[in-house]
Amino acid sequence: MEDRHGPDDGRDEEDDLCCDYEKEVKCEFLDPRFLAVTALDSEHAALDYFYQSPFYLKYRELALNEYVRAGTPVDSEHVGLMFQVTYSNLDDIAEALKNLPPLDELARIQYYSNAAIFHITLFSRNLGRNGVATTPVKVYYIMQGSIFVCPLFGSLIRRHLHQAVEQFEKFYDTINNISRWSLANGYSWEPKQRALDVQIENLCHRYGFKEENDQGFTKEGGMNLFFLKPQDRIANRVAHDEIQRMARRLAEVHKKAMENSASGARQDQRIKNTTNRT
Repeated sequence: MEDRHGPDDGRDEEDDLCCDYEKEVKCEFLDPRFLAVTALDSEHAALDYFYQSPFYLKYRELALNEYVRAGTPVDSEHVGLMFQVTYSNLDDIAEALKNLPPLDELARIQYYSNAAIFHITLFSRNLGRNGVATTPVKVYYIMQGSIFVCPLFGSLIRRHLHQAVEQFEKFYDTINNISRWSLANGYSWEPKQRALDVQIENLCHRYGFKEENDQGFTKEGGMNLFFLKPQDRIANRVAHDEIQRMARRLAEVHKKAMENSASGARQDQRIKNTTNRT
């Protein structure tokens, strides 16, 4: 019997892809130990960093990158998944470092970790009528050492629609709170005083700000957040602590090496002076 696929199969695959995207959007990968000793100064370094992320480990068995890592060239006959760097700002970074080079290798590594941006695209290589057809599937970003997936266009639309509806609801609630209606006078408008956050008010008094002149200091001031991840603050704090700890260790090793070098130079100078006197 011939195996036929109905129209629902395509929708099922699309739903699975959307669910997969929704799960990946909530994930973010950051390895402070790698970033503390390795500079993201090349596409090869960016891929080595990406290979440690769960985004790659999920497709590792089907990824042709394993052939490349083993030293086997990938030709036009290989089919499967392929991760490639499709964008980077390394040229801009190199141009900036010409004018202000870093003081040492540690500063250089940290600068690349904070400034480097990479786009890593997942391509699907399948056999077509005219050979291997390459189709982009997903795009991942590396920004400030964090790896995350580019969201679907539909997710962006839903996010913007949600923000628009939320702003409209706030506008309606505000109008509803300041309006009054009576049988004798009809509608009347009595704007309420905006309540200031206590902590923000204390900061304003401490630094001499005029909170009443800036609505951004009030509780009702809005802030646009793009794909807020619930564990971002904790992850950033842990990453910051890890990077500082590794930086302190590297600084201690560097200081000890400099002291040993200086001590050796002084000892050589003493030997030279003794020889000259003799």
